[in-house]
Amino acid sequence: MAEYGVLAGKAGDRINVRANPSTSAQSPHYGLQGDVVQMLNQKNTNDGYVWHFVQFPSGAKGWVRSDLISRMDEGGC
Repeated sequence: MAEYGVLAGKAGDRINVRANPSTSAQSPHYGLQGDVVQMLNQKNTNDGYVWHFVQFPSGAKGWVRSDLISRMDEGGC
């Protein structure tokens, strides 16, 4: 079953969507607080972060830190 999440933050915040699971990786995309994403994969990194590989409804994909995503349950957020 697909897992979904909502990008977290303050209204209007830009959430970096990175090419690799690292805070130093390029950020070719960004999402906005409230965007719904499909969570495709997860990776723990040596810097202590948990990253999720996500896909937006537009098809854009990339890595987002777990502290910037709120998981949705089957009934919604």
